[in-house]
Amino acid sequence: MPESMETIGKGAFNYCRNLKKLVIPQGIREIPSRVFQAAGLVKLTLPEGISEIGTRAFAGADIQEISFPASLNKIGYAAFVDSKLTEIFVPKSVTEIGNCAFLRCEALKKAVIKGNIAKIGCTTFANCYQLTNVELPDSVEVIEPEAFIHCNSLVGIFLPGNLKEIGGQAFSGCYQLRELEIPESVTRIGQRAFCACKNMRSVVLPKKLQTLGSSAFAKCYNIRRLTIPAKCRLPSEQASRAILSGQCEPHYPVGHKSYSMVLLT
Repeated sequence: MPESMETIGKGAFNYCRNLKKLVIPQGIREIPSRVFQAAGLVKLTLPEGISEIGTRAFAGADIQEISFPASLNKIGYAAFVDSKLTEIFVPKSVTEIGNCAFLRCEALKKAVIKGNIAKIGCTTFANCYQLTNVELPDSVEVIEPEAFIHCNSLVGIFLPGNLKEIGGQAFSGCYQLRELEIPESVTRIGQRAFCACKNMRSVVLPKKLQTLGSSAFAKCYNIRRLTIPAKCRLPSEQASRAILSGQCEPHYPVGHKSYSMVLLT
């Protein structure tokens, strides 16, 4: 590509399976939609000056390694869905990561996000079966529904101190999660948020928690006790008993300041 080039057209290298190497000129400011969709490119360094990666730009591509520039602001919807990335480092300059951005990146093992983003969108990392380590920035306030669903290898994740909401099924099916410390800033946990986290043993719910969704910890068979803050609103008596899906019954301590779910044996 000539150094004088300033734009690349949408879908320009779409399905170029034999494309293995490419140098992008410094004048390019945007990676447009579907430009490398299903392309054979394995490794790429994006030059400084690029501010946006468009919708499905690398969807289904063979890309395994990519270097993001410090000028990058936005990673678009499904930008890397079904790609072969093995790890990502998102720089501080990024303020938006679109929904499904890394959906079904089945080879992805590590994700470090330093960007100033307010949310992890719906299914952003869903079905990343080999993802073991995730680092989120303090700016994240919302983890949306199904953000990490079926990340089967996720062993641990440090939830940022400014987090306010964990959406429905956000971590459902994360079998390897063992311990989880939910920040005191969290006020809402959606339904089935941690469903089928079969190896989870220890959970501490924040005192400021206001809403806990039904079946939030269903099929978490190794949780022995779950203390729910007194001011936490449950959907109904039936739903409250379904938080652990029949594994437990409410236990009311002296003073009724809170109650716990105790495993039935």
